[in-house]
Amino acid sequence: MRVLQAEKYYWQQGGASRYALDLSRSLETSGEVVVPFASAHPRNMPSVYSDYFVSALDFANLGEAGWWQKMQAAGQIIYSFEARKKIAALLDKYPVDVAHLHNIYHQISPSIIPEFKKRQIPVVMTLHDYKLLTPNYTFFHHDANHEEDAKGWYLNCISNKCFKDNRLMSALVTVEMIFHHKIKRYYENGVDIFLAPSNFCRELFIKNGWDGKKIIHLSLPVDVPAESVSRPGSYVLYVGRLVEEKGVQHLIEAAAMTPQITYKIIGQGLYRDRLQSLIEERKLTNVMLLGYKQGRELKEIIADARLVVTPSIWYENYPQSVLEAKAAGKIIIASSIGGLPELLPPDLLVAPGDAVTLAKKIETWFSASDQKLISRGAELREEVKKINDPEGHRRAIMEVYNNVLSR
Repeated sequence: MRVLQAEKYYWQQGGASRYALDLSRSLETSGEVVVPFASAHPRNMPSVYSDYFVSALDFANLGEAGWWQKMQAAGQIIYSFEARKKIAALLDKYPVDVAHLHNIYHQISPSIIPEFKKRQIPVVMTLHDYKLLTPNYTFFHHDANHEEDAKGWYLNCISNKCFKDNRLMSALVTVEMIFHHKIKRYYENGVDIFLAPSNFCRELFIKNGWDGKKIIHLSLPVDVPAESVSRPGSYVLYVGRLVEEKGVQHLIEAAAMTPQITYKIIGQGLYRDRLQSLIEERKLTNVMLLGYKQGRELKEIIADARLVVTPSIWYENYPQSVLEAKAAGKIIIASSIGGLPELLPPDLLVAPGDAVTLAKKIETWFSASDQKLISRGAELREEVKKINDPEGHRRAIMEVYNNVLSR
């Protein structure tokens, strides 16, 4: 089978791009032909298909651009004529049987979907976030989750300044949503099957009027290391983006209440300076910001942790960081929000934003015996081996592809 994988990044920029790359490798290993479609970027992996990739948008420097560049960027976000032209040329030369979409927003846009439908190519899409529901991807802004931003014609987003606390940018992404979902309905009419990593994600889409018959819950995969026994380490670990909705500020508050415990924070993001200031204000010597880590170094840091904490205050979907910690046999303490309760038992969950209870939970598990940590970690490890097996996931994906092809 020939499968197109469309994801705006062709390098490991985040969870969606990592999943798309891992899935592509899995499919190729089993004999399928994978054709990537992405935006051009200096960090992209080499590809024989790169001539067909879309010109990248530099959102980081867009604020400094001239008005014409801003107008061009706004047009590409809403509908990219270049992306449609490039996908048509790619499909002319490399026909595919199925198109699998990931995060194509902004850099690619849904302008490619009509090209698939014109050629009668079935379309599958993984719901890595909530961008098809709310203009700002997450529902979270201004210290709360705002489900009202998904209602009606999304106009609450403008009044709430839901995107980067900027009214003009919020208006732009609202216009984008109106055009894509109210006028053209690209995704609603053009995608045959949506794959929701968590039941929470699936139910949230149904709650907001999407057809549940077109949304399948399919858990994400994770590789489980060969080691059979985890080694309880000596510190509490956070791994993820440093942004407000990840709740790391509450973890630092918990660290202030447990000065006898060492905390290591891995990641990068716009909230790093705020977290550093919070550490300095509290004069905390037990918290370390380690920056971005990856590969073997990251695996070693996870292996040496005693506990892993996911203190999110937004609607987490199905975070890879939790899967990897479970695969390593680690105890994970997380917020009871979004899809996290599907990944962990109640005794490892705390209310989001409750630093006091979080500190108590950390202290309780940190002081538990090595044997208890090993035993409980082994249970979590066995759970992901059954539920998140990469080969089982590949077979499930192939079943989805075959089902949409047979319609």
